[in-house]
Amino acid sequence: MGHFQGALTQRKEMKLSLQIRDIDWIETSGELGALILESRLIKERMPSMNIKLRRSKDLCGWSLVEDGSGVLAPVLVTHHQLAPGLQDNLYGLFYSKREAHSYLKAIAKKHHLCEALLGLEKRIDGKACFGYQVKQCTGACLGLTPIALHNLQLKTALELFKVQVWPYAGPIAIKEGGEMIVIDQWCYLGTAINQDELYELAESGGAEFDLDIYKIVKKALSGPYKQQVIPISIQ
Repeated sequence: MGHFQGALTQRKEMKLSLQIRDIDWIETSGELGALILESRLIKERMPSMNIKLRRSKDLCGWSLVEDGSGVLAPVLVTHHQLAPGLQDNLYGLFYSKREAHSYLKAIAKKHHLCEALLGLEKRIDGKACFGYQVKQCTGACLGLTPIALHNLQLKTALELFKVQVWPYAGPIAIKEGGEMIVIDQWCYLGTAINQDELYELAESGGAEFDLDIYKIVKKALSGPYKQQVIPISIQ
């Protein structure tokens, strides 16, 4: 309905509405199941006008590593080394290396961090970074700001984007209506309607991490769905 209403004022919505000839629907037990299904169908069918939830094989994130001089430096963790839900020191996630670097630059500018210490430009001992010359850096590269303070500011800025470690001992089921949505380490394993299906899905494991489903499930578990969680014990 939102698409049709927007068709009166938005060109994209008008174009979409004019292409529609028939409407089918799939019933779910609730909003969580609908959001997960939408995300999966978009990746499966690749609709031309919806690219926001497309599958990405280039996921990456930042990890903070202390160098020999005590500086916390962001190190990019590519999809080959990613283990979301298991890694504690992980910030992001991003669909590409370009997006990750753009985000880090934005953080540096917003919080007046040193881009040289962040690895975004070449670092030369005793020489000011470019940001300091244009008053975007408080001088951590010259020792004018304590390294410990710069480290703290960086961790604080990144904290909002920290990838949460899976908070359960194993897989869980989220009860929604007459169905149970099975999740493990933020990965969607399937939907069960009885105990046999529940344990079969929980024991299957090995699902691929999906950033969009991670965001959907994380938001759900921080809200009312937290009360609908059933821990699953696998023998």
